[in-house]
Amino acid sequence: MIKEKFQVDNVITSPPYWSLRDYGIPPSLWDDNPKCEHDFSLEKINGEGYTSSKRWQHGESRESNPKGWSTEISEIGFCSKCGAWKGTLGLEPNFELYIKHLCDIYDQIKRVLKKTGTCWVNLGDSYGSGKVDDSKYNNGILKNKSPVKGFQKCLLMLPQRFAIEMINRGWILRNVIIWHKPNAMPSSARDRFTVDFEYIFFFVKSNRIQYWVNEYTFQLVSKQPLGIKGIENE
Repeated sequence: MIKEKFQVDNVITSPPYWSLRDYGIPPSLWDDNPKCEHDFSLEKINGEGYTSSKRWQHGESRESNPKGWSTEISEIGFCSKCGAWKGTLGLEPNFELYIKHLCDIYDQIKRVLKKTGTCWVNLGDSYGSGKVDDSKYNNGILKNKSPVKGFQKCLLMLPQRFAIEMINRGWILRNVIIWHKPNAMPSSARDRFTVDFEYIFFFVKSNRIQYWVNEYTFQLVSKQPLGIKGIENE
């Protein structure tokens, strides 16, 4: 962990999306009070997780690759005393807690980012669902996820909620960039279109950013271009 402030020029991240995938990462303590003698009401969840990097979109399944499946036992839950949560980012019981945890991480990124630095975040959305395991991405503990009440089949607008909370915490949002994917995997859903893009948010912590692009080559340059040829004349 970087302890000193203002040490990093650029951060590019793609955090886990909410309630889409279990990466098999051991749980961590969130919103932890170090002075609390925790009393967790842990829920032990059994599920079968797929550990291979190839998934259904690559033609892999439990039948074709049974060794890729393993039994997982996960414990998640809240401390009854201080409210700390034991779990993994992206597997929170509700998206409000996910947004909070995500922005807590970016608070630390902001702490070490230089005043002239930039932060780029790739974040996708999730759908509310009244069904359990209605997505082929859902494996492991996600098979037992609780439905999001009142949002069945609705986009949850998580990238936008995240961006607004980042602004509330003092970040400056300079651009919302659309990452279009021409060869996106077709959706199996029959009542909506295939989502073939994701959002990339361009954040800064001040208006004094060091960021230049050569107007002819469109290449990033490390310092302000000199002359009309820019990078070629440095």
